[in-house]
Amino acid sequence: MTKELKTTKTPKTAKTVKAVKTVKTKVEPTNFKEGQKKPTPPESDSIRKFYTTLFKQNKGSEMALKWCLEHGCLGNRQTTFAVSYFAMKNLSIK
Repeated sequence: MTKELKTTKTPKTAKTVKAVKTVKTKVEPTNFKEGQKKPTPPESDSIRKFYTTLFKQNKGSEMALKWCLEHGCLGNRQTTFAVSYFAMKNLSIK
């Protein structure tokens, strides 16, 4: 017993695909604090908990101060202090 395979030919259709280029524009939120570069993570974020507790326990930690400043986790007085601190530090390095 032999089986015959039926092959059906479909007509060739030409499909034209147009590439659309989308350009993402960076929109900066208006609620960013001075010196903030990234959006503020939620309170439940583990990285935020780590850096905020590190800053509370060790006020001299530059790493924690910089992270909290860039993510907007500091209060107004601490933010102005951190901005001036890093501005002075950048001037002294150059």
